[in-house]
Amino acid sequence: MSGNNPGIIVVQKIYILSTGALADVNVAIDQVEPAGPLVGMTNGDDQAGQKTTILSFDLSKPGPAKHAVVQLTSTAPPASATKVCQGMIYIAGTLTDCTAYRPN
Repeated sequence: MSGNNPGIIVVQKIYILSTGALADVNVAIDQVEPAGPLVGMTNGDDQAGQKTTILSFDLSKPGPAKHAVVQLTSTAPPASATKVCQGMIYIAGTLTDCTAYRPN
């Protein structure tokens, strides 16, 4: 479901196991953002109780032309990019402060 629906927000959450690498997070974003933009990232447990990174996408908005890229918050932000969101997510089993940027 995509498009402009006033007053309706459709959020899809994607769960990535805590053992996933930063590259896995960015691959997931590349796969889902055509349906709607990344709007948040956090950590939590999936239905089986496993530690996960949780990515949230707003499917009530059209997918962006340029996909967000997640990097460690401790690194310098990319030039010509806009911050999308920031959160503590699992990278290779460790909770890590990360920020998503979208190229301008």
